[in-house]
Amino acid sequence: DTVAARLVQLPFTTEDEQSERTEHEIADWLATFDRHKLSKHTIGIDRGVAIPCATSDAGDFHFRRVERKRISKRAKQRKRAQRVVARRQQGSRRREIAKAWVSTLHRRDADLRRDFAHQTSRKLVDDPNAILFVFEDLKIKSMTARARGCGVRQKAGLNRSILGSAWGQTKIFLTHKAQKAHKLVISVAPHYSSQECRICGHTSPDNR
Repeated sequence: DTVAARLVQLPFTTEDEQSERTEHEIADWLATFDRHKLSKHTIGIDRGVAIPCATSDAGDFHFRRVERKRISKRAKQRKRAQRVVARRQQGSRRREIAKAWVSTLHRRDADLRRDFAHQTSRKLVDDPNAILFVFEDLKIKSMTARARGCGVRQKAGLNRSILGSAWGQTKIFLTHKAQKAHKLVISVAPHYSSQECRICGHTSPDNR
């Protein structure tokens, strides 16, 4: 039977409207699925720097080429504007103008990432065959902590790439949208998750 048919059979679905249910209620319903059926309706999501969001059914979500160009261009503009701020006299009007320009560039990038996260989460949750979404439980805050000692510049670049990929926002938005659609988002330990076969469970570096 289809996912749509199963949704109709939910004990908490009313005839005139479907009110939002808790994650526990959705999880209890998914527990009625056997392993094979649940596997058919589960999407694993891998987050990376080159591809911000890659799914187990071979779906990739990344910024469009024009968006990547805009991000790169604004990064250069931001560095230039920050150098201007550093040269301007404290409290001067010209310094405030330069600071406002830096803030504008940051805001435009933030808006672009938010839009990407919204569109990606919408496409994922609208998949009629998907009801369970599984993320690696990545500790983004720890991963993007400021480096000390050697390799500071390289680590800073990696941090910018991670934060610029909208990992956290995509998961937050998908969690919210999924609950409204009576679907569920969960996190699993990231250890070896990219090397484990989703069919037999065998773990090997070659599985990547």
